[in-house]
Amino acid sequence: MSQHAIPSRHLNRAVRFNHRLVNACIRADAQPDPVRPGQLHVVIVGAGATGTELAAELHRTTREVVAFGLDRIDPEKDIHITLIEAADRVLPALPPRISDATTQLLKSLRVDIRTNSKATEVSADGVQLADGAFIPSELVIWSAE
Repeated sequence: MSQHAIPSRHLNRAVRFNHRLVNACIRADAQPDPVRPGQLHVVIVGAGATGTELAAELHRTTREVVAFGLDRIDPEKDIHITLIEAADRVLPALPPRISDATTQLLKSLRVDIRTNSKATEVSADGVQLADGAFIPSELVIWSAE
């Protein structure tokens, strides 16, 4: 996982991910072909406080980047954020009412939330889950404990 997922714990790695995300958007806008499946998908493994906050922040950031004239990218169609959590809810360490409210907020932002899901492998083109599902993504952040 360390080869293809960026850990969220270090500032320099967070900056590196931000650069990768902005560059991915610029490349997608400049390429002659349509956006590939998974090209602008972001998977965040771990839905604790860091992962959930990151999901909401990335939703805002990606829309701001696209608003700077990247006309060939439709954020609603081309950019997807998936949050994976092994527990049965996001923010499992907090009270259920906070978890429920956060889930509703993230869903309103169109973040795909996968609870009771364990990432078993991260590759250059996505994340393999224990249940056999595969989530295509070229950008993966590891925020699981």
